Amino acid sequence: MSSNSTWRTNGLCPLTLAVLISACASDPQAGSMSDDVSVDVLLQQHSVPSMSYARLAGCNVVETGAAGFADLSVPRAANERTLFEAASLSKPVFAWLVMSLVEEGLVHLDRPLVDDGFDSARIVDKERLGKLTPRLILAHRSGLPNWSGDPRDPDRDTALAFSADPATKHTYSGEAYTLLQSFVEQKTGVSLQQLFEDRLGHVMPDSVFRRPFASDADTSRGYHSARNGEGEAVAPFERENAAYSLATTARDYGWFLSMVCSCDGLTKESYRAMLAVQTDEFELEEAVTTWRLGW
Repeated sequence: MSSNSTWRTNGLCPLTLAVLISACASDPQAGSMSDDVSVDVLLQQHSVPSMSYARLAGCNVVETGAAGFADLSVPRAANERTLFEAASLSKPVFAWLVMSLVEEGLVHLDRPLVDDGFDSARIVDKERLGKLTPRLILAHRSGLPNWSGDPRDPDRDTALAFSADPATKHTYSGEAYTLLQSFVEQKTGVSLQQLFEDRLGHVMPDSVFRRPFASDADTSRGYHSARNGEGEAVAPFERENAAYSLATTARDYGWFLSMVCSCDGLTKESYRAMLAVQTDEFELEEAVTTWRLGW
């Protein structure tokens, strides 16, 4: 997740999230998110089936809620535990997990993956592979493309070629994140889902990287528009994917952002490292932004 907003600080911890900043800069004339009538009207006006929200102020989650329908085929109301696909908002969560391993000395941000015995059969260019480090991957400076082949196929064997030399430019890459995921799982001996549960399960109890969901999970469907009523259930990934398979609630993600904002769970040194600018200002989708480690 990138931010093109102004940096702020909370004590010793930089508050980098556009989500948090906008949540704190409320319009005194705007209606509260808890005004269910106005929220429902907005959903109808914009043909959005449902929404889940968390509002933060001063690093604290001060309000959560949901509105609309999680499923239009058999109308089912969304609630605070309805799971939505986080997509690339999975990446900041994964970055936090990596930083927790850095603190323990299991992962070193600037040590090449190959120095710890890592290899990828999909990458022929071993010289460039030998330059990949966790820092370069988390900062999207790996030189790898976003995807090669079907990212929903965990066993794909499509060749993975570099589009640039590592460390030379911004190259947004989900593939690189999956490489780092494999490296982390190799180093820890546990799956990404287990690592997530062990380290963030108490903060995000309803969230998961892996499928299938628990039998009592309240899942949503994705719709292009509420007008056509055609949608797909949350993607049934065969295995967890650090780049985008997180399914979460706004409440859970709000608690995660609150923890980051307050510099809890990691040392302040780790937060400084994770949130320090790694890629100078560049243009992305007509906006000037910067990139940090996973953020």
